Amino acid sequence: MENDTGHPDWLTEMDKEIINVLGTNLTLTPSIIAENIDRSREGVGNRLNSLQAGGLVRKVDRGKYEITEEGLKYMTEWADVDDEYKPWHGKTREEIKKEIEERNSDTENE
Repeated sequence: MENDTGHPDWLTEMDKEIINVLGTNLTLTPSIIAENIDRSREGVGNRLNSLQAGGLVRKVDRGKYEITEEGLKYMTEWADVDDEYKPWHGKTREEIKKEIEERNSDTENE
């Protein structure tokens, strides 16, 4: 279920922090994510399970996670992500949205 912002109502502040770190397009372990957001490894691990179940991150290897297209989509819609921060390989929110739209139209045309 989504709240009035269009985001899942189960999404927590820690989830957003995790997704922002994974939004750099890196594949990371829970320990590395926890270190970068100053949270416990156990807490991050629990939230990664929820994010994976919600389709926002995926486990790519034993103990390694990456953001999904759906996770990127949510991330680009958050009003409280500062474009100066540019967590997406230095790209702006608009550049990422455009890339997602282009990828979606490419797959629809196949």
